[in-house]
Amino acid sequence: MRSMHAATIGALGANPLHNVSAASFTKSLFYGKYYRPAQYPLYRLSKEVHEFITSGYSGERCEVFIRGRIKRRGKVYSYNFTFAYVYEGAKPPPYGVPKYRGCLESIPKGPIVEYLAEQPSFYRVTILTSPRDRLPLHGVFHEHRLVFPYITASTGHVFFSEEIRFNKQKS
Repeated sequence: MRSMHAATIGALGANPLHNVSAASFTKSLFYGKYYRPAQYPLYRLSKEVHEFITSGYSGERCEVFIRGRIKRRGKVYSYNFTFAYVYEGAKPPPYGVPKYRGCLESIPKGPIVEYLAEQPSFYRVTILTSPRDRLPLHGVFHEHRLVFPYITASTGHVFFSEEIRFNKQKS
């Protein structure tokens, strides 16, 4: 076991046992071996900006792909894929000081998909109605439970531009 542990540290340059999760280990590995601060200076979010972004995700990404009760005995584990979203790692990392973008109402409906592709950001949106032919993906806390409701005339939701683009392309 010790030789395997030493080989892991030698190969990766990081100790996986010093991290509480695979996500934190992946992050420490990235910053230790691959990140170049002079090339991609990262901006540390202020408390207000961080709270704005995480308000839309209950602190992290929460989605559901199968609704209803699970007919299984024993433990059920959620699959947190945020640290394993490999395709995003192929894109250039976002870096630099965040910019405030104005409201989206001034953009004509047609070019909004292109605008969002060119302006990756988090946006506060108002949901007018949820299409009933698709299952809701985002959870909200209601009476101490995480539920995935259909929404009508609800404000203050925070989404990343790619999620808005996905929705617009489907409608």
